[in-house]
Amino acid sequence: MGHDVTYTQYHLTPRGWMALGFEVSNPPPDDPSPPEDRVETWIEKETTHDVYVSNPTRQWTFRWASPEWSEADRNELRANSRNKIVPKQHDPTRFSWNFPL
Repeated sequence: MGHDVTYTQYHLTPRGWMALGFEVSNPPPDDPSPPEDRVETWIEKETTHDVYVSNPTRQWTFRWASPEWSEADRNELRANSRNKIVPKQHDPTRFSWNFPL
């Protein structure tokens, strides 16, 4: 049974979520030029199976947090940003929004 794995790096900013890179088969390296106002960085691992039809499985891994933001403030920003995608930085059709955060 074959499968494909795609890793996408997401940055949470006060303006919303930004996806600035993805890799197939391997996690992306640290973003060399993340948004200056990023608050957090997360990696989504999406696995799809090519033998049978099913929804992709997704796993989220925390990568980085700004020391200038408290955990409570980051939790509030995440809750308020669930449906915000920064324009022109991401294809909204790729967002799963089975977002566990």
